[in-house]
Amino acid sequence: MVADMTNQPSTEISEIPGSIDQARLPATYAAAKTALATCQNVDECKDWSDKAQALASYAKQAQDEELEAYARRIRNRAIRRMGEVLQNIEPAANHHGNSTGGDAPTTSRAQAAREAGISKDQQVQAVRVARVPEQVFEDKTEADRPATITQLADIGRKRRPSSLDGRDPAKARECKAFIQDTTRAIERLRAWRSVVPHMTESERNRLLSLVASISVVCDDLEEATET
Repeated sequence: MVADMTNQPSTEISEIPGSIDQARLPATYAAAKTALATCQNVDECKDWSDKAQALASYAKQAQDEELEAYARRIRNRAIRRMGEVLQNIEPAANHHGNSTGGDAPTTSRAQAAREAGISKDQQVQAVRVARVPEQVFEDKTEADRPATITQLADIGRKRRPSSLDGRDPAKARECKAFIQDTTRAIERLRAWRSVVPHMTESERNRLLSLVASISVVCDDLEEATET
């Protein structure tokens, strides 16, 4: 029997049911909506999403379209809430070079996502779902056939202009040069096999240090270009 979430006013997560015969779906869904609306924890949002996805898969196999729709709606809301929570955490790029003298936040958006077991792609997808206008999200989620996470994320994707209209020409040239320089740097790095075997120990240690710095910069750059 489906665990009745109406008796769970907190954000505790019900167990995935083994049977759906006596499910009180509207009441259960209403309780899930209430719990997710106040969820402040990325891990808990992920748990809701994972269990709703498993329930939707079970319902699909059981050919229970009503239960599948409710499960997909819960997952949509879990992913959206996850994105909202992540949006409230500053990207790591905003933490560096702080000249105010204040304490830097201990957790960046990327770190919070990693600790919750969320991949970079899942993080980006959740943030995009959170960007979907509320009424659009409600309409898409409450439809007879709820929109998928991919469909919602596509709606929330930031559309970048395809032309340079309105942009400072100097900045446009700087952007172009930056991309060209980055392309050349990547091409040079790909030739490491012909160089590394001939390096001294000190040169290798220096290279490892640079690679670690590159990794941090790449993480920050990914976040900055998605926010």
